Amino acid sequence: MRALTASVVLALLPAAVGAHEMTPTYPELFQSYMPGIMQADLSLFNAREDVEYYAISIWDAEWNPVPFASAQRVMHIPPGGRQDFEIYIRQADAEVAVYICTTSMLRAGQQDNAIVESRICSRLDGERA
Repeated sequence: MRALTASVVLALLPAAVGAHEMTPTYPELFQSYMPGIMQADLSLFNAREDVEYYAISIWDAEWNPVPFASAQRVMHIPPGGRQDFEIYIRQADAEVAVYICTTSMLRAGQQDNAIVESRICSRLDGERA
């Protein structure tokens, strides 16, 4: 059993080298230029060589999706690239929104397709997990 576990760890080690990074970790919502709409500004860095597309999502404390708006729900970020983005949430939804997440989007049908999907979340309520 140990040999099997060691083999799996060694096989996946090269795949776990990089991920993506989103800052700030604890973003603050502020009033946007539109009444009743809150805004957060974030930045995403792509440290993965095998992924170029990331999807944005917002979740409540029970991991239910929260409606939001953004200039783009899917971002193209080349390896080593950084993209700044804004999200907009209705004031009523801002009270239940807890996580802003970005998830790597894997492409199907490629021989060198990534096998690990990564999700990075920033926490809106400021509480440490």
